[in-house]
Amino acid sequence: RESRHLDYIFQFSSTDMRHISGANNVVADALSRIHALNRIQGVDLVGLARLQNENNELHDELSTTTLKLQTKTIRKGTARPIVPKSYRRIIFDTLHNLSHPGVRATSKLIAQRFCWPTMNKDIKQWARSCMACQKNKVTQHNKCSLGTFPTPDAQFEHVHLDLTGPLLE
Repeated sequence: RESRHLDYIFQFSSTDMRHISGANNVVADALSRIHALNRIQGVDLVGLARLQNENNELHDELSTTTLKLQTKTIRKGTARPIVPKSYRRIIFDTLHNLSHPGVRATSKLIAQRFCWPTMNKDIKQWARSCMACQKNKVTQHNKCSLGTFPTPDAQFEHVHLDLTGPLLE
């Protein structure tokens, strides 16, 4: 069935279409890599708690901010542990490397689960220095007016493709 569909598409295209393996396709859609979500190891919260208790640097850092450390039992909502410096980059890499979202999306993703005093500044710096993000960042967006297409009477009467370049002439 897929071969028939591809044969039909090839009638209208002189472009060479071929499979690009996931390792080489860095622009791949995050949904095509949904299996990666199952392989991500959770952060060791017990180890994180131990580091919080042992780490005087974290207590010094908290004493110079408006954040207050409170010990409470969480009855509802999500616990957001304060992360020591040694764990911060690990947490960023774990969550950011899921789909390489931008600075704001990464901040939101991390802030839902964790917190630390300089979190937004750190995330902004790390996301902007991410080589995969810089390599695939779109710097110029081509805008065109919205159009409408007539409703097709049969399957594959109209075929729409998203292309990326450079394209062969």
